Amino acid sequence: MTMSDSMHGEYFFSFNGSYFLLDSYHQMLWNIDYKNKNKIMKQIQKLKVRGFFTSKNEEEIKTKTKEIFEINYIVINPSSKCNLSCWYCYSKQKREIEQEVLSTEVVSNIMNTFLETKRKNGSILPINFSFYYTGEISLYFNEFLRIHRMVEQNRNKYKFPIHLFMPSTNLVDPPQELVDFVNDYGYLNVSIDLSNMNQIELVKKNITLFKNTVIKHCIIPIHALNKDLFNIYRNHLKLFNEVSLRPVRVQKEALFSWKKRNLTRFTQELEKFTENILCLTEEEILDFLPSIGPSDYFLRYFDRIIMREKKTIRCPASRTALAIDNKQRYYPCSGLIGYDEYELEFLNDSFAVSDKLQFSVNSIEKCSKCSIRYYCGGPCLDWINKEKLSIRNLAISYECSVNFVFFKAASFLVLRLTKIYPGLLKRYIEKKKKKYRLNYNLNFDSFAQLFEMI
Repeated sequence: MTMSDSMHGEYFFSFNGSYFLLDSYHQMLWNIDYKNKNKIMKQIQKLKVRGFFTSKNEEEIKTKTKEIFEINYIVINPSSKCNLSCWYCYSKQKREIEQEVLSTEVVSNIMNTFLETKRKNGSILPINFSFYYTGEISLYFNEFLRIHRMVEQNRNKYKFPIHLFMPSTNLVDPPQELVDFVNDYGYLNVSIDLSNMNQIELVKKNITLFKNTVIKHCIIPIHALNKDLFNIYRNHLKLFNEVSLRPVRVQKEALFSWKKRNLTRFTQELEKFTENILCLTEEEILDFLPSIGPSDYFLRYFDRIIMREKKTIRCPASRTALAIDNKQRYYPCSGLIGYDEYELEFLNDSFAVSDKLQFSVNSIEKCSKCSIRYYCGGPCLDWINKEKLSIRNLAISYECSVNFVFFKAASFLVLRLTKIYPGLLKRYIEKKKKKYRLNYNLNFDSFAQLFEMI
């Protein structure tokens, strides 16, 4: 048996000098002594007889569904105007010299269309609206306040909850209206370009405008050449309550694009990151881990490994969520705005999404054979587009490679922590009101022998 990055059942892999075995279907993970691989393979064969390392339903979600889903999350992009030109920006290549800007009246009409459709369909599920994902909200904050007042005035007209979220800001020049709103709202998202020292200094200055009671979340786009990830978190946690690091989906020719030669270097940075965490005391770890933000890439694998969460769909884009641009065109998400091939057709109060749907990982040939498919959830439509790939004939992408690196690093840290600090991860995950499911024997030899005795 050789080390492989894509095996349907048992998956052997290494990270930072340690070897691991994953039962990809049951999402069980073990540290192993790979020198005893012959013994391990015999144990695996015996466990397969008992239903391990194999899917119980090989026909599971094999076909592409044409079901139309209820839209409950809408991102409206009235403008892509911004006061920065960040290297990772999704929309700067799509900006026009004289662009259209949606008026408050038009935005209100768009929202009312969705609200009335939900009322007509008798829905009681919440509906969520966000703004300015391809622009800077501080430049149009008065318009946001007008929409916010409209939502508040109409909230009691409907039987379902209506939520209006304020997206991230670069915090370069926040108007007083934004500061006052956030201090009352209680939550702030800030996106930081690590290559822009001027912005970083302005963020340090302007973050002091907000009350200590405001939960401050920092989103940091990263690339394969970023160094010292641990201190990126720690330095920004001096200003923020939560920090999320997210690998950027950029085109192959873009600055800091993901390349094969850079993945080894990035893996080494993740090795350093996990080792830095392991140098902390138990209480320091329990303080640090919850400060990793909700949109962090490492965290999503770390938590899913602990919970053994089976994720068959990547995200709600084009299923229950969509984005609207400044010309009132519909797309699966803001990252795909401006790409004609991803434009959605509005039809009979629903959307014709047959070719843009987020398919199950089991209905995509490459994904269905991937060992970490239930942790990943499948390909990101935006990343597929940036890499000029096709979901119908999906090749191994840079996104896949990045996902494997994060999964391996998270696996390493999870199993090391269970040995060094038993009970720590159970305390951590249950404090987040999630279920701890590493409740099996984490020693593979003992686990296998238990079933031999039954």
